[in-house]
Amino acid sequence: MKKALPYIFSLVLVFGVAFIHQDTHRAINNTQHNIDDSLIGVAVDLVDMCESLIATDTLLASTIVVNHEVVDTAVLDSCGIITNGFGHGSVVAIGPNLLLTAGHCLDIEGAWVEIQGVRYDITEVWASEDCDVGFVRIDGELPYVGFGETPNILDKVYLVGAPHNTAFVNTITKGQVCKVDLVYFDRVVDWTRNFVCDAMAWQGVSGGPVFNVKGQIVGIYVGLFSNVDNFSVCVPIEVIRTALAEYDAQNHQTN
Repeated sequence: MKKALPYIFSLVLVFGVAFIHQDTHRAINNTQHNIDDSLIGVAVDLVDMCESLIATDTLLASTIVVNHEVVDTAVLDSCGIITNGFGHGSVVAIGPNLLLTAGHCLDIEGAWVEIQGVRYDITEVWASEDCDVGFVRIDGELPYVGFGETPNILDKVYLVGAPHNTAFVNTITKGQVCKVDLVYFDRVVDWTRNFVCDAMAWQGVSGGPVFNVKGQIVGIYVGLFSNVDNFSVCVPIEVIRTALAEYDAQNHQTN
């Protein structure tokens, strides 16, 4: 019996090693399967994302990705300034020859419009008496941008304008909507139907469009509080629509 013990021990060791080897091989296979499943999951997610992007009509060949977000830079072809060489405001085309801006930007005397470095003569200006919204008609044709819906709280937005100097035309700042029901007025301004976003703005950006992530206009910038940072007051799109309807009703055509 004693002589058989070494043989029995050897058999147990062999079977034990074989069992451990089989179990290890099974674990490796399971790990490989898990990795394969993960890779398949990533591939499916990528396909879904691509299909989603392809299905989005507002994405053009000019889109870029910024911080994992798709931004359509084609909207900049419709943005520019209204200026007389001394003062300026910002504008955006909403029709072939019709531009949207802030009403107070129309106080600039002897002004013209510049889009993508091209100067256009102004043939007509109109400002609402109920809100800080104005329209400019030019002698020429431009690519134009459509309207979206009024943004909700915490929606991401992009503000385009020319801060301080016309050299900075079409500067883009990014933010989110902080307040949607601003009620504020004093002897200078009447901000009773506006929203607030934290996209940075400065003098010269007035009239500049606020875009949603789809590249649609959801408002225009009209002012800020000088002692508060990143507090941009904007006229929402539903107010702009009302002003545009009033403009059209006065024997004008939008396009």
